[in-house]
Amino acid sequence: MSLSLLARTAAAALFLAAGSAYAQQGTLYLRNGRQMDRFVSAVAEGNVICKIADRADASEEMLPFKQLAMIFFKDGTLHIFDPSLPGGTRSVNFADGKTDRLLTVDEEVINGAIVSETAESVRITPSGKTEAVVVRLNRVLLILRRDGSYLLLGEPAEVAGMLKNAQIGTETAAARMQPEPAPATAPVPDPAPAKPAEAELNIDFEAFKGKAVDKANQLYQYMVIIANKTTAWEDANRSIDQAVTLFLNEEAQVEVSVAGSELKQRFPIRKYLERLKLLKYDQVEITWSDVTYVSNFTKGPDGNYYGVVSFLQRFTGIREGKPVYSDVTRKNITVVLKSYEKIEGGQVTELWDVFLSDIGVVNTRKG
Repeated sequence: MSLSLLARTAAAALFLAAGSAYAQQGTLYLRNGRQMDRFVSAVAEGNVICKIADRADASEEMLPFKQLAMIFFKDGTLHIFDPSLPGGTRSVNFADGKTDRLLTVDEEVINGAIVSETAESVRITPSGKTEAVVVRLNRVLLILRRDGSYLLLGEPAEVAGMLKNAQIGTETAAARMQPEPAPATAPVPDPAPAKPAEAELNIDFEAFKGKAVDKANQLYQYMVIIANKTTAWEDANRSIDQAVTLFLNEEAQVEVSVAGSELKQRFPIRKYLERLKLLKYDQVEITWSDVTYVSNFTKGPDGNYYGVVSFLQRFTGIREGKPVYSDVTRKNITVVLKSYEKIEGGQVTELWDVFLSDIGVVNTRKG
């Protein structure tokens, strides 16, 4: 048996003996900004033992705590890694079904109930308050939702450093056991249970979440065609027309930014795509990653339902064979679930479809 295998086996044995087995899938965020989905079998003795999820033949990896910033598990458990913590790690569970949490750039944790989310902001009713406040997403580093879902907007290492002592949930048995001080304000009382919208309207919200992600990916494919300098002019224009049909209307706004500048500009979707086609580079490379539906549908005053799809975009402009500009931008797309009537055989049927809407910039860094 090799030394590395012996080390992995010993670490796993120590971990299991302590009764702290996770044996579940998690998303690992490394201090260098890299993100990995892994099946984690152990978090102990200064190492995380994991392997690629959904691969029966995948070999185990051993990652030292010092390389890691955070791990988010499917059950709402969050591991935070920092050498100043006892044992180098802290574990909390934020999926209590009652409290949403925002971490801001001011290192403030806002506890409360999220009312709605868009591509640009979050409305949350803070604990102990009766009125919601609006927090712009460019001021938010992390959203922890009561159902165990989350949205990471800041750099993993920076966010981990802010969270190492923050009150963000219930400490788990695997974490340091320190008494939590009493909350500064009383929690918001749970509202009376309401009849779920799915039952009232017979809408398969989960299916429409998937369709929203599919439409976002379709938009990406059209953008690649439009930006490609070898694409024929008529093909680029056809792709622009097809991309616009994915949106609620042509008034949908796309926000753009430049790394190192606070300036942001907004363009109607068609104008944005036309500008993409005309960029003054010899070659343009655009890649999207981490395209994910990140919020539940919430009903708006107009009767439509609104949600958010998040993605990471890498943009590179090339001249004379060399990259002259590159950035990585976290963007959010507001998606709208809207009803329409279909008349067939004299019968009127109410149907629903999901459309893309405004695209907002959360943050931009040099690529």
